[in-house]
Amino acid sequence: MKKYLGNLLFFITVFVMILFGCTSMTSKAATTMKPAEDVKFVKDHVHFKAAEDGYYTVILECFHENGEYGKAGYFKGVTCEARKVNQFYKANEIVDYSTFLFNERNYNVYQINLHVVSSKEKKVGYEYINKYKNNPNYVISTYTTPIISKRMAKPQNVEVKYLDPVQHTDYFRYKVSWKNDGCYHIVETPYNRCSVDPRFNSVNVITKTPIFRVRTCSSDFNVYKTSDPAIVDFTVPSNSSNSSDSDKTAPKVERESALPTTVTVDNITYYIDVNGQATATKIDSKKKASLDTVTVDVKTYPVVAIADNACKNNKKITTITIGSNVSSIGKKAFFKCKKLKKVTIKANKNLKIGKSAFKKINKGATIKIKGVKGNTKKKLVKAINT
Repeated sequence: MKKYLGNLLFFITVFVMILFGCTSMTSKAATTMKPAEDVKFVKDHVHFKAAEDGYYTVILECFHENGEYGKAGYFKGVTCEARKVNQFYKANEIVDYSTFLFNERNYNVYQINLHVVSSKEKKVGYEYINKYKNNPNYVISTYTTPIISKRMAKPQNVEVKYLDPVQHTDYFRYKVSWKNDGCYHIVETPYNRCSVDPRFNSVNVITKTPIFRVRTCSSDFNVYKTSDPAIVDFTVPSNSSNSSDSDKTAPKVERESALPTTVTVDNITYYIDVNGQATATKIDSKKKASLDTVTVDVKTYPVVAIADNACKNNKKITTITIGSNVSSIGKKAFFKCKKLKKVTIKANKNLKIGKSAFKKINKGATIKIKGVKGNTKKKLVKAINT
């Protein structure tokens, strides 16, 4: 009898555990959100409809031309910008607000994925869409723009006016203004960067070096990318306290070579970032090439990297010299360059060589490594052979 009661109690316990477990699973499944609806860009506005009460995060996933390495597992050429993380909206609420791209990598964006991430409960907010994918706590709705090939016009009537020095520093205050065109603008100096609301057409800027770049942000993410900059070089008047207002306004001077920029010099295409560091992204129709510096509009920039696949399958290249400025040679950079017979690498101690960078080049090729010795040189030799 005791054995019978013991078995009965065991089966009742198991039944209750299963019952409550199923109830718990059902409850958890019931928390799944419906995806946001009508997700799209309406000109420069993020637009969507909340399908249910919940928390919503907007992420702009930007695919850009010849960009730098991304983060959080992204491949080269992709960056993300988060907007209004974990905002609560009610079911059927229409969300519509203007925005702009602030990351300098995205000045050359050619396509954007607009992701709206939703969840029942307020969760940790992330900047990168990778963090949300394959996570049952989130539901993602995505809109993809057409290929963006047009660029906004540069801002007009850009002027700089000297205001005053910043006490106890070697910085100065300036007023930067432009013709109001109803768009967001980005104002850059060598030291900082700020965005300006469409309601305004001027901003006060503190900087040490008075070189200003003003960009017009996209008025329609389906059509335009951020403009090239209007650039003004301004020299502080030597006797600023006695100068008239007319002396304190800089002339409008625009340059062709604005940073960041993509240029092609002697059949080699370079991406030059805002810091003046160049990456060789494409080596085309050349027998001999030397990668160490590139000169654009009389200014010389260091070549610090060779991109993945930059010279892959090149049928003409026979000789390549890689200078000491280069700190990164990408994966398959010279893969299957069948005529490449001579490679000279003037290495620095930080040089990294990607997988298969020199695989399947000419069978009789010689690769010389200069500038480093010992274990550093051995590591580079090993990297070349992998």
